[in-house]
Amino acid sequence: MMQSFLIINNTPENREKEAEKLIGKKITNLENNPDFIFLSVKETSIGIDQIREMQSSLVLKPFVEKSKFCLISEAQNLTNEAQNALLKILEEPPENCRIILTAPNESFLLPTIISRCQIISLSQEQTETLTKDEEKSLSDFLNKIGEACPGKRFILLEKEGVANDKQTAIQWLEKLTVIIRQQLLKLPPESKEHLDMLRAINQAKSRLTLNINVRLTLENFLLDLPIKKL
Repeated sequence: MMQSFLIINNTPENREKEAEKLIGKKITNLENNPDFIFLSVKETSIGIDQIREMQSSLVLKPFVEKSKFCLISEAQNLTNEAQNALLKILEEPPENCRIILTAPNESFLLPTIISRCQIISLSQEQTETLTKDEEKSLSDFLNKIGEACPGKRFILLEKEGVANDKQTAIQWLEKLTVIIRQQLLKLPPESKEHLDMLRAINQAKSRLTLNINVRLTLENFLLDLPIKKL
């Protein structure tokens, strides 16, 4: 029986809700549960030390629950070293444990990790369908950002009006993801700028799910974007 799951969806809230269905409990009620392990971004990534700590906990028998659960939230932020360490656990998972990963898509995870997980791909949100006006507005925004200095980027962010509300910010980032993916079709195969942008977006969404200040998160996101016009 598959003991590892990968939940795919473009919205962090939907991924978390699906994880709660697998666990059978609200994540907010599991903070002090010794049989629940929660891994998330520390600073900018999920590192190998966190995976090693997880492994040490998983080998212990459950204290309260019938099984142990480990949730790796926003798994696209796992470093290469962390992914390789996780792979060894997925190949021979301890008994009585379930490992759940969440991510917006599979592109940032090793194929060998994906092959060892049961994929739960949720239907995508309506925010992925953009009007022509939205496409033009967001494309213009990305073009201007690519050539702007930090101060100018912050001014452009203010004009977007998305820095005051968490959900609005997440939806805006999702729409930017759509535009960037559309741009992939026009970029040469060797171009890596779009990957940097997608990583920056995923990092920003991860921070927002941790309730980090919305404006600060979006400003850091803009600073992470490469200085190059799409």
